[in-house]
Amino acid sequence: MSHFQSAMSLSKVDKELHAIWLTFNSQVTKNVLRQQIPAYEDAVDLAILEQFWITNNTQPASAPFSKTTTQLLHNAELATNATDAWARAAKMDGMNMSDIQKTLSAGHKSPYAAYYLMRKIVLSYQYPEARFANVLCETLRSYSRDDADRLDTFCRVLTRNEPELRDRGKHGIDKPWSEWKEYEWDEANPWGRVVSDPWKYVDRIIAARVRDDDSDTPGEDEWEMVLGETTDTAGV
Repeated sequence: MSHFQSAMSLSKVDKELHAIWLTFNSQVTKNVLRQQIPAYEDAVDLAILEQFWITNNTQPASAPFSKTTTQLLHNAELATNATDAWARAAKMDGMNMSDIQKTLSAGHKSPYAAYYLMRKIVLSYQYPEARFANVLCETLRSYSRDDADRLDTFCRVLTRNEPELRDRGKHGIDKPWSEWKEYEWDEANPWGRVVSDPWKYVDRIIAARVRDDDSDTPGEDEWEMVLGETTDTAGV
């Protein structure tokens, strides 16, 4: 078992061991997680943002603390789950393992960083008052043409190639049946699922970012306008 897997297991066990986890949290973060979690800084950034907005934890944090580190481990597990889904989808398309590894590692942005970016876009949809639009625009603008294409492929694997992604409920990609609109019962995909509104928003943003690269009139930045829609409705 890797150090990373051991750390994840330790964070989930009974109260006595959980107390040990809290005691040595900073050492674990410094000595293990930074080396074990791909795109570590992006993962930490997402964990801190989620702790602040989702759990209303308003304590400032310049580095992961206990609750944020637990969230960090959870997100890293989901990122691995999502990246594995991408690899399985590529294999279903007839790619061999060597080509799959090249696809996943090609470009400047890692698939883990791409996953954390998508989760940040989800967060910006759920909490427009957080005003993430400018930061997300800056990140998306840093993506090269090839990286944007890979991000789009990754997003489509998660939101459209449903059979490849395991533990779907943990990602929040599927809309709960209780929230389905009447027309969605007739339009649900063949696997009986409807993509949640936040992830539809992610799909729209990324697709618009790719179209901007293909546009004959560069600089219109359709994706920036789409990204700003929920911010505008919040009166920002």
